[in-house]
Amino acid sequence: MPRHFIWYMLFCGLLPFSGKAAHLVGGEISYTCLGNHNYEVTLTIYRDCFSSGAPFDNPAVLTVYEGTGNVFLNTGVPRVAQSRLPLIPPNSCTTFPANVCTEKAIYQTIVHLPPNSSGYTLTHQRCCRNNSISNIATPDHWGNTYTISVPPNDTSCNSSPSFNVDPPVVLCLNQMINLDLSATEPEGDSVHYSLCGIMHGGGRVSGTGFNSTAPSPAAPPPYSLINFIPPLNAQYPIPASPAFSIDPHTGILSGRPTQVGQYVFAICVEEYRNGILLSTLRRDFQFNISGNCLVTLSFIEEQAENPSNICSGKTVHFKERCLNTSSYYWDFGVAGMLSDTSRAQNPVYTYPDTGSFTVMLVANPRTACADTSYEVYVVREPGNVSFTHTGALCFARHALDFYPSGPFSHNARYTWTFGGNTVGANNSNDMEPKQVRWNTPGTYWVTLTAEEDGCFSAYSDSISIYPDPELRHKAPIVSGCTPLSVQFRDSSLTHGQPHLHTWDFGDQHTSSSASPNHVYTSPGLYTVSHRLITLGGCQDTLFEEFPLYIEVWPVPKGHLQVTPRVTSIFEPFISIMDTSEQLRTETYVPTRGILTDLDSVGIAVKDTGLFKVTHITYNGYGCSDTLVMDFRIKAPLKFYIPNAFTPNGDGLNDVFQVSVLGIKQYLLQIFDRWGKRIFESNHPSYSWNGRIMNQGKASPIGYYTYLIRVVDEESGMEHLKQGTLTLLR
Repeated sequence: MPRHFIWYMLFCGLLPFSGKAAHLVGGEISYTCLGNHNYEVTLTIYRDCFSSGAPFDNPAVLTVYEGTGNVFLNTGVPRVAQSRLPLIPPNSCTTFPANVCTEKAIYQTIVHLPPNSSGYTLTHQRCCRNNSISNIATPDHWGNTYTISVPPNDTSCNSSPSFNVDPPVVLCLNQMINLDLSATEPEGDSVHYSLCGIMHGGGRVSGTGFNSTAPSPAAPPPYSLINFIPPLNAQYPIPASPAFSIDPHTGILSGRPTQVGQYVFAICVEEYRNGILLSTLRRDFQFNISGNCLVTLSFIEEQAENPSNICSGKTVHFKERCLNTSSYYWDFGVAGMLSDTSRAQNPVYTYPDTGSFTVMLVANPRTACADTSYEVYVVREPGNVSFTHTGALCFARHALDFYPSGPFSHNARYTWTFGGNTVGANNSNDMEPKQVRWNTPGTYWVTLTAEEDGCFSAYSDSISIYPDPELRHKAPIVSGCTPLSVQFRDSSLTHGQPHLHTWDFGDQHTSSSASPNHVYTSPGLYTVSHRLITLGGCQDTLFEEFPLYIEVWPVPKGHLQVTPRVTSIFEPFISIMDTSEQLRTETYVPTRGILTDLDSVGIAVKDTGLFKVTHITYNGYGCSDTLVMDFRIKAPLKFYIPNAFTPNGDGLNDVFQVSVLGIKQYLLQIFDRWGKRIFESNHPSYSWNGRIMNQGKASPIGYYTYLIRVVDEESGMEHLKQGTLTLLR
């Protein structure tokens, strides 16, 4: 990244930030072991230059607590230096408001801390924070706690990490930052960086107590954390996209702020030795996010940022990454050519030849704040490589030859990896490897890489080496009567390869199912065959024949005469005669039961209805045929309609009920003298009890009209009966 870009990120153009009631900005504590258990303690405090409160104390209070919670030392630390953080503009086009300023004070003292089993906690507390901070509520009510620990039994004279540089005062809205906020660890212990919580300490009460502006002594640990205003938190302290994050190994803070304001945050640097935490250096600080950064900077998208511009031919797509730029001037770097320029924002240029070119971009050309950047572009022809292969893929006889394809020449460097153990080397630098064979069947990823003149291409594809297919099946030896259903089952091993089945059942019928079910409809002896063809990968054809496996027997044909098929209950005589010529028969005859080897029989039926005769014939193979014939005994249509009834509850003639035979539909309706319907029934068994719809009040003595509609069971014709009846009491 260009150096002037980093300066821009640190000190871009600013929005004014109010200095009213401004207080502390942040701070940290570190220490250096001087030997003989003496430690030089450095306290760094940051504040607004124009603060109306929270001055730099002199001396500042330092309290040392033993791990047991007892005060070991409470002392004043003298201020040894005071300065302002520099505001260095990236160029002459950048200016800063006069009221943006941060001061820094350094306090140092030497303390004697003999080793103990619980270690020490060094703490300084001071109130209060700026009331203009955006990410915590009532910010000027919160104080600051700066603290660090000395490990227990510190006989090795440990020194804590210390930050290398001061943080910047201002960041620019919507501009990506990459800040080096790393620390130095003098003993070479490992360090781990993280965003962490901010600690409260002190208060707004007069005096020197824990809630005073400058507690003496400072309050003992543990220290409470200040809550952020949701959705902000310790790990997301500033509105940003992408969010602010710190590299845990390098201490590089990155992110893009998206909202103007003042934001407090903290960075922790944990010091480890042999996996044991020795100390945690914590910097509490605030960033001012400005929305008025107007410096012009020129940047060209690096070729490596856009892979489509690498070895993609002579036509190159350029993109600018400028800041605060409205006009552009490009020179594409072709020697001896004056027309290789463009004023487009993101131009496309076709080079006359391949090669290496230094591209220039002037941002806001011919202005006082113009900026120029350069980027080297290498123009190559595309280099997409692939490969083909020949040879059988059956393991027993496989040996593959590979052939590369693409724009690379014989001078290119080729590397083949075969993705598994092969007979011989598992890789090759030949342009066209021959007779490649693997030790076992399987699927292998073969990768070819090719490189020529700085262009690199790679291609991978899977190669499947299949075991030879095996034809396995079950073709049962079956005999039975027509129609004979036979289930054939396949259990062949095809190892996932596409394949076809052909079953020939020997009766001019075939099937392509793997496990077909076939029904033989003609008697005879049949030879069955099964063919398996693998279509892809290991291509092969397997065949097996099963001679005279299936024997199908004939089925007899039964004959029976039943006369008459329809008759009346008044002539219920039926004749049944067997005309079959078979070895054995069984006949179920109504009123007689099962008769064996029936010749002829006559029966008389005493009821109406539909009756069935079942006739089974058998041949010498035990095959049978079942014949079912029916005959009907009909009832003639007859009515009995009473002309009076006495619904007085004496059990005699209490209901009006119609008797009818030979019908399949029935409707009875009864009306009073005024034609009002007072009863209805659709079944002859449902009688009238003399009340309205059989539920209302009793009907009076008198005459009533009835209407009966029926459908004849035999002819299907409708018949109508109408008359009168008398209701007596």
